[in-house]
Amino acid sequence: MRKKVFITALGTVLLGGSLLGAAYASNKITIKVNHSVVATDVAPRMVDNRVLVPISFISRALGANVGWDQKTQTVTINSNAAPQQIDVWAEELDLSSQRWARIRNNISVFIAGYDEQEDKFIDLVVTEEFKKNKHNYIPIGGILPSILDYDITDVKSDGDNYIARVKVVVNDFELRDEDWDIYLNHEAKITATNKVGLKLRDSHTVFPGLTFKKQQH
Repeated sequence: MRKKVFITALGTVLLGGSLLGAAYASNKITIKVNHSVVATDVAPRMVDNRVLVPISFISRALGANVGWDQKTQTVTINSNAAPQQIDVWAEELDLSSQRWARIRNNISVFIAGYDEQEDKFIDLVVTEEFKKNKHNYIPIGGILPSILDYDITDVKSDGDNYIARVKVVVNDFELRDEDWDIYLNHEAKITATNKVGLKLRDSHTVFPGLTFKKQQH
């Protein structure tokens, strides 16, 4: 879960000296984040035995996005820390690196083909039986491409076959998370797909600097 911190300030934060990687009560205060020196355009300074540092530089050094709302005079910090993964099926897999790479790559090709409506991509990674039912999985209409992001969150074995749980972030008429179960045979060819979950969301950050928000109707 992404954490939000709202600070009604003018771009500086008050920190106790012990919270800094290195802060010296001298003419020059050095700031270190994860052992790396952070350069700022406004020099930190000591006031009443406390160190004042520019909040935007510290936040960005920690991988967070920083925003400023002039109307409400509010600094907004959005952490980009990855959420803790949930073990969907609690299974220890005995997969070779080659088999895992084939599963991952075939799922990636399938999702690209699905999103772009490109049969030639999908045909590379699905079984012949799956191809006979193309009308069941090729999207019709909508705004394409619409898949913003995806992540394989878990895989379990079913004999010689596998099931992969994939979280897909879709943005067409609404911004949402979808959980897909993708079934693969022993050759890592896709035999079936099934959407098993859906959750609406307000925004999705692909990486710092690229955030999509739900469309306003």
